[in-house]
Amino acid sequence: MNYKSFKIEIKPNKKQQYLLKQSCNVARKAYNWQLGLQIQRYEEAKEQAQIQGLEKPNYKMGSAFD
Repeated sequence: MNYKSFKIEIKPNKKQQYLLKQSCNVARKAYNWQLGLQIQRYEEAKEQAQIQGLEKPNYKMGSAFD
């Protein structure tokens, strides 16, 4: 099986550069927000497990779509 690849260079103008940066920032903020929620849920489950005297929390880091 043969695969071909193409290298393409883009040269966005000022408005397109602004929109690309804005899009990347939104994606980064959404990722960091979701990561923060996952960490918070994990820590809460960990604390709850310690209160109940369990060794490990009954929670694992999962997909953002659980």
